[in-house]
Amino acid sequence: IQEYEEAIRYFKLCLNSNPENEGALYELNMSFECTNNYEEAIGFYSNLTDKSPYCESIWFNLAGAYSKIEKWLKAVDCYDYAIAINPQFASAYFNKANALASFGDFEAAIQVYKESFEYEGPTFVTYSYVGECYERLKNYEKGMLFYKKAICQNEDYAEAWLGVAICQDGMGFSNEAYASITKALELDSENTDFWYTASEIEERLGYIEDSIVSMKKAVELDETDL
Repeated sequence: IQEYEEAIRYFKLCLNSNPENEGALYELNMSFECTNNYEEAIGFYSNLTDKSPYCESIWFNLAGAYSKIEKWLKAVDCYDYAIAINPQFASAYFNKANALASFGDFEAAIQVYKESFEYEGPTFVTYSYVGECYERLKNYEKGMLFYKKAICQNEDYAEAWLGVAICQDGMGFSNEAYASITKALELDSENTDFWYTASEIEERLGYIEDSIVSMKKAVELDETDL
């Protein structure tokens, strides 16, 4: 009934009695997310790690709370504890890689994403995230390789088509990039980044009127984007 604060109070009582109750940990995490009270979450999970330092789920939840407030390196440390306790904890590898990528350490993120492949088969989303890391490093050829692996698994994944377009444009293949960003827009016409990227590619190709239309559409979708 969406009384999340009351739910949090009872889940805390439950976990104070049994810190490793997986169901309560999961539900408490969902309740904290619904209230956006991540500082309280960090305080509570930190206390739980003192009571039960070898529970990987507590460290995982603590890492997630740090990620929500963009304390990426603290999140990475907590994911490392979870992995030390359970070296086959695939979700911890994946989320650690996400935190590293958000922090801007793309090379380390790529390494951790690839480590996660040993414990859980890569999905099209994971392939796309690896592709984005290579793209950010301006290694467009490898970025393309991983974006295309994502598309092979799910040809309707619009974000991968965006990545292909950016890599093609970065390599100087703007005509091919135009075709790719057009495909992305066919799949998702409400994404600001897609219209912004389309506008940049159209400008490079000399399609100035089209570029203006695309940029206006981007602004219409997100007027807060300076």
